[in-house]
Amino acid sequence: MLQEIELHHILLHRFARVVVYQLSRSGGRTAESISEDLQQTGLTYGKSRADLVKDIAALISAGSRYTAIAKGCGGFGALFFLPRIGRTM
Repeated sequence: MLQEIELHHILLHRFARVVVYQLSRSGGRTAESISEDLQQTGLTYGKSRADLVKDIAALISAGSRYTAIAKGCGGFGALFFLPRIGRTM
């Protein structure tokens, strides 16, 4: 059961990175503007603004890589089948 939860968490993180990256590309959003929106919604879990911007920037960077991998493998469904090789963030 714990392994299933961990796998689910990994998959959600992969797709969250892609979503944040796509938001930054298509909406012209920056790490600063996305973190500002998260602060307004109360979804920052007590993180400082600087830490939040740093984390969002890392999500955008990782999302760029995951998007490139997915496109190279035929689509975003490929993200389900990538091996777990460690965390980038």
